[in-house]
Amino acid sequence: MLHIGVAYSAAMLELIVKTVLIVVFVVVAVLMWRAWQDRKASPQWPTVEGVITRAELRREYDDPMGEISHNGWLLDVQYEYSVQGERHKGTRVRALPERFYSEEAARAALAPYPVGQRVQVHHDPARPGSSVLVPG
Repeated sequence: MLHIGVAYSAAMLELIVKTVLIVVFVVVAVLMWRAWQDRKASPQWPTVEGVITRAELRREYDDPMGEISHNGWLLDVQYEYSVQGERHKGTRVRALPERFYSEEAARAALAPYPVGQRVQVHHDPARPGSSVLVPG
């Protein structure tokens, strides 16, 4: 009888793991599809003036705890803008994030966005909270 309970628990655990992996895959796929749609549409989006409120480099790691290998750099940019009197915050420089493999290249990409810099923000007219600094 004990063996049946152990087998049942292992099968249940396997089912839970598979379900979680499928859900994660679907969520990531939907987010990537939406970013791809934004990339295609953003050159036609209206623009408003915004201001950079944060501009930093962030290391990217293979391990979410940051303990394994460092494998690139990401831009960590935040900006504020208003559309028809409603304030928004954005964090996307481009619709699809860019990874830089050298700190030098990442710093060069971050250079146009110092804190306090006024920028043109391209925003989705249907979802004004969705925005990018560089369309396409």
